[in-house]
Amino acid sequence: MKMITCHHCGGKGETKITPVFLEGGKEIEGTPVTIDCVFCEGTGKITEELKKAEEDFWCDCGNPSGETIYYGDGQGHLCDKHHYVCADCFKVVQVG
Repeated sequence: MKMITCHHCGGKGETKITPVFLEGGKEIEGTPVTIDCVFCEGTGKITEELKKAEEDFWCDCGNPSGETIYYGDGQGHLCDKHHYVCADCFKVVQVG
């Protein structure tokens, strides 16, 4: 199984996230934290198969029509969780 550099973290094995809190109707940014990359589990490497699976799963056409198709839990288009699919390329634009 060939390993390649994780395209999410650039091979660093970590990513920075900034929490956002809602206070009094306003979004307030919290203190940024660094965590292990959730895609490569902190290794900086993923398999070519995982990269291909992501490319086949997630919409990358930009959803020019702005239209989506909703699938409920267990309806099974690409995943079992409820999700929205791009009406242009029929790949997932949002899960949950």
